[in-house]
Amino acid sequence: MILFSLNFFYYTPEFECTPKEMADYQTCADFVCSYDSEDFWYQHLKKPLKSSIALDYGVIMVCSNEWLSSVLQSVCYLGSLLGYLVMSHIADNYGRKRGELIAWLICIAGEIVTLFSVNLWMIGVGAVLLGFGSNGAINIHYSFFKELIVGKTRERMIIGIQLAFSLGISLISLLSYLIDDWKYTMAFFILIPSLASGVLFVKFVEETPEFTLR
Repeated sequence: MILFSLNFFYYTPEFECTPKEMADYQTCADFVCSYDSEDFWYQHLKKPLKSSIALDYGVIMVCSNEWLSSVLQSVCYLGSLLGYLVMSHIADNYGRKRGELIAWLICIAGEIVTLFSVNLWMIGVGAVLLGFGSNGAINIHYSFFKELIVGKTRERMIIGIQLAFSLGISLISLLSYLIDDWKYTMAFFILIPSLASGVLFVKFVEETPEFTLR
């Protein structure tokens, strides 16, 4: 849910034209975007409008501004790449549990920055931290499976993670459809569960034998 949330939070609103203007949607969109006026774009957005980052912070990310939405979504995956590389190094040299705890804290920091952001720069920083921490934690978690679990239990847990990916994508899409404000989804269905997961991780997950014996 964390990795895919921004794709849904940044959904691009659709345009709506009167029959006198254009009936076909693509023709309608071309007509609206031919005017270099955010006020004109906003007047033609479908009502009622659901909350979207693409409409917040004084910038309507449609037409010639749509590239901003694409960039802000992409930086989350840039953070994922960095997290995969950096957190793997930390886990290998300083311990799996310590590494995953750091990754969780970075991820939670990204969620808090995103939730309380006041401009697009903060949204971008939050997106990088989200990807950095969440993907780093996922990667280290696979190391726990390989080093602490044997036999068919390992296979079942790895399959469980794949099922969790599918469930998370389905759930975040449903929540984005049902909840009008993306900040409620971020606060109650991403940030709070992340905090709970971090607490459970610290309480119940043990360090792998390699670092326990050091």
